[in-house]
Amino acid sequence: MKKFKRGQAIYDKGDLTRSKVLVSRYTAHGLIEIKDEAGRKGWVNPDDARAWAW
Repeated sequence: MKKFKRGQAIYDKGDLTRSKVLVSRYTAHGLIEIKDEAGRKGWVNPDDARAWAW
C-alpha cells in the first residue's frame, strides 16, 4: 500500500476531471480522508490515489 503524507496533493485516478485534493489523514479502515480547496471532505481508496504532478 502506498503511503501519502499529510497535506500532500493527490487525485483519484477514477476522477476524470483530475481535481486536486489534499490528504487530511488515514482512517482506521485504511482509507485516505481528503479535503478539496473549498474545504469539503471526502474519502478515497489509497489504491486509486495518485500523487498530483502536473
